[in-house]
Amino acid sequence: TRFGSIKSTDIEKIFFGEIDRNGHRAVDYFTNYDHSSVDGEAHRNMMLYMSSQKLRTPKGLGYLGEKLGTTDQHRVLAAMLQLRQIYCAIWTECVWHIADASQSDTKFIVSDHPVTVYNRRCGPSSRFCGGYYDPNISMHGTHTIFPLSLEKILILTNLSWVRNPYQK
Repeated sequence: TRFGSIKSTDIEKIFFGEIDRNGHRAVDYFTNYDHSSVDGEAHRNMMLYMSSQKLRTPKGLGYLGEKLGTTDQHRVLAAMLQLRQIYCAIWTECVWHIADASQSDTKFIVSDHPVTVYNRRCGPSSRFCGGYYDPNISMHGTHTIFPLSLEKILILTNLSWVRNPYQK
């Protein structure tokens, strides 16, 4: 953020610093998950980390700006801070699957848009995918894909789709 000629990185250092530290530990926990333990704190930290990652990218910030009808960086950042948990409830109810490519020569791609949302009914020309938009994670049939490492990804599938994959 800027105030005149003064630039502040407090949001990045203070706010995201803690989310990133806790998120890193949560990613490690789920990367090595073996069903021998349940860590509710790792789950909460993972949800907050993923939600924050989705919002803090250029695409996420652009999406918030469009929804707010503003290009004012301060308003967008304030909204991001308020909405940082927006996706957590739906993702908590999803069916979680960890895909493993450790035995494959081909690994997963990690990008600057780490939280990928896929819905087979929403192709590139869909009104749900233009500009800063992804398919809404609350839509039936939506999958959220998050890389845990080059060899493992977390795939979250909406529970409504798991229960009935033939619905519209």
